[in-house]
Formats: sequence, structure tokens, C-alpha cells
Amino acid sequence: MTQQRQTPASKFTVTIESLNADGAGVAQHKQHKVMIEKTLPGEVVEMSYHPERPRKSRIRLKRILTPSPERVAAPCEYFDRCCGCHLQHMDYGQQLQFKQSVIENLVRENDVLSGIAVHPVTGMPEPFHYRNKAQLPFYDYNGEATFGLFRSGTHELIPVNHCPVESREANIALGIVRDWARQFRIPIYDELTHSGLLRHVAVRKSVFTKETMVVLVTTSRDIPHIADLLRALKTGLSGLRSVQINLNTADTNTILGDENILAWGEN
Repeated sequence: MTQQRQTPASKFTVTIESLNADGAGVAQHKQHKVMIEKTLPGEVVEMSYHPERPRKSRIRLKRILTPSPERVAAPCEYFDRCCGCHLQHMDYGQQLQFKQSVIENLVRENDVLSGIAVHPVTGMPEPFHYRNKAQLPFYDYNGEATFGLFRSGTHELIPVNHCPVESREANIALGIVRDWARQFRIPIYDELTHSGLLRHVAVRKSVFTKETMVVLVTTSRDIPHIADLLRALKTGLSGLRSVQINLNTADTNTILGDENILAWGEN
């Protein structure tokens, strides 16, 4: 059978004119509006267009030819590949101004909100480790249990060791579960074969009490070497309040199932 040849990607050079409400750069090419993630107004960039890919991932940033003076080095080593953050390449003060302009535009475009004053956006003293809930998938990466984040515009997982916007407790808990799964060869769920035990790990930290809850999303209530994991979590997380098992046996992309089992601590 003859294989159909894929259309090669095309490369274009464009100038970013503005940002849309999602933080993607907006440019014009042959009377078409194109959106290029992780770019800034005024930048001249080389982009590629892949007609064979799904619509959301057809346009890719190849390289920055003329960078904006507002561009900074992203503090996260996974920023170029991950789809979780959109503005780490922008100076933090400019991020705040951009977010204010998004709200101002929404107010201006909505007659019901006419006349409402938009006050300056207040920044955070530390704009990292602020998320109080993390939900990351686990998967088998070269034979080892690994947690990861999705590559921008795809369902492809990239392995990570930490996430700078998740809480420090979440990063610690994820590392503990990963090391435990590797040590005891815990079967990791495979969404293609629908086999394996560990699917996701969720971590929640209370903003007010600073207590932490860890949730293992699994396909079975019977988890080997669970006592070793509980011991490691209690040692590594001083504010640990509970460890829950969430049972999800469905063939689905939905993270959580309907049944929760308390493994340790308080509900």
C-alpha cells in the first residue's frame, strides 16, 4: 500500500502586532491573522506552518529574529515545551499591565459594564509557587515512573522534575510518589492498553491553614507498599493532613473517579 506523503511545513517571517486575551502574539500573513504563542509585540519572528497537524498545533514559533526589550529569560526550564504557562517570557511588570488591559477591553466592549473603573492590577510579592492545587498524570517513561505536563498543543507528555508555579508541598509530594513508584516498581497506568495502577497524583494545600492533602488516583483500592509511601509522605511533608485514594477504573480522560478512600489522616 502506498503511503500518503505529508505536506512539508512552510516557514514565514512575521512581525507581532499585539497580544490576544490568551497572551498569544497576533500577526498578519498574506491577509490572514495568525496567533503565535510565547511572542511579544514588536518582535520579528520566524514561524512554521504544519498543515497536517491538528488546527491548534499547526503554527509553531521557530525562532526570535528581533526580540522585544520586554522579553526576559523564562525562569522555568520547561517553558518552551509546556503549555501550562503563557507569560513567563514577559517582564512581570508588563504582565500586570497586560492583564489590566485585557480587563479594560472587556469592560469597554460590554455595554452593561460601561463606566466601571478598572484599578491597577496588584502583583504578588512572589509570583511563583502560588497554585494551591496540582493534578499531574503519571506515565511510564523509558521504563520508569514519571510525572509530566503536556507539550503545548499536543497530548504528548514531557517529563518534569518540578513545576515553579505549583506549591512547594506539591513538588515535594510528587517527587516522593515518583521515587516510591520507581523503588517498588508500581505499575503505571497506560491509557492505550488500559492496564496499570497509578494514574494521577493530586495535591491540595490550604492557603489559610497551610495543611496539605495528597490524593493518589488509581485503578484499584489495593496498593502494594502503601505503608512505605505513607511513611515517606509523613516524613517529607510537615503539614500533611490526609492521604486519599481516588478510585478511577473508567476508560476516560477524566482525572478523578467517584469513590474516595481515606488511607491516612482526617477527611
